[in-house]
Amino acid sequence: MKTIKLIAVPLLAMLLVAVTSPVAKAADFYAGITWVVYENSSFGLVVRFKAYDGSFTLEEADSLYSTIEAMVVDIEDEYGVQTYTKSPSEALLEGKTGELLWDLFLDYGNGLLTVNNEPVDQVLFLSLYDCFYQGADHMCIRTYIHTGELDLSEIGIPYNMVVGLGAAVIATPIWDSVMSILAVLEDSQ
Repeated sequence: MKTIKLIAVPLLAMLLVAVTSPVAKAADFYAGITWVVYENSSFGLVVRFKAYDGSFTLEEADSLYSTIEAMVVDIEDEYGVQTYTKSPSEALLEGKTGELLWDLFLDYGNGLLTVNNEPVDQVLFLSLYDCFYQGADHMCIRTYIHTGELDLSEIGIPYNMVVGLGAAVIATPIWDSVMSILAVLEDSQ
């Protein structure tokens, strides 16, 4: 009986770790993260992809985020900025799910992301998900920003708080066509 307990306890502990680890669980949202640094300025971008309703698989989120990464590399080359990206898969391996990053964004604003242990100057946060709008299926993209110390109250963005900038609603057939074109372009590289 003692031998069975010696075997059962570690097995139970491993099972418990596997079931409760962030990687073992399916995330409600996946998220890719990008940091952009230019001279004394920094900017963060978080794009989260809704997963629990089937809007995106992890592979689809990675694929779409790789397109964003490619655009960031173009900016890096053209303007001489430094960029760092983390794909949704990489973020998930670190336990950074879209819902966790959203909660931290609401709590810390631009402090969600740091460069050299300092909050980035601004964070743009996008959320992508399937939605039903005006009787048809669409892809919805909601956009939020936290401007840190940058005061944009003159143009209607309150100082130092998370602000919803609005949403884009794209008809599913158009979204699917764009995604197909991006997949072909990605395969041709």
